[in-house]
Amino acid sequence: MKRKLLIGIIAVMVFTLSAGIVAAKGDFSGVWTLDAGKSAGLPPGLIQTMTVTQNGDRVETETKSKAGEGEERVGKDAYVLDGKETDFTMGRGAKKAKRLSKWTDDGNGFDVTEEFVLNQPDGGEATVRANHRWILSADGKTLTIERVVENPNGASKPRSRSRRVFVKN
Repeated sequence: MKRKLLIGIIAVMVFTLSAGIVAAKGDFSGVWTLDAGKSAGLPPGLIQTMTVTQNGDRVETETKSKAGEGEERVGKDAYVLDGKETDFTMGRGAKKAKRLSKWTDDGNGFDVTEEFVLNQPDGGEATVRANHRWILSADGKTLTIERVVENPNGASKPRSRSRRVFVKN
């Protein structure tokens, strides 16, 4: 009888510990600086700093970017990692934009799927699809954002890929 009780207690402890490990999710909060040398598919001379604020399943970003001699641009964005489709605001003449964001199975990253309609100079519209994957290193000091964009009007380059590697300040 004692043996069955001991096995039951051990099983409950293992289950409880494994549930705690699965539930642990990455914390993306902090100031991140682009490491252009480890990144790929970016405009030449891109300098980028991203401030991330995370509260549970909500991740907000403020990104400052400058390429070459151009002016610094600041963009803000937010992701709700609940796996539900939401509308989001996007610049560059987007008429409508939808996004779905959810945690990866291991909790050290999240996936984003976006679809947005852009107005074209000829008066038409183009639907663009993008996928991002945010991956936080085990030590929490490196953030990699992989992005694939399907561009219906990019006959010579219908798909673009980039990988941005950031280090935590």
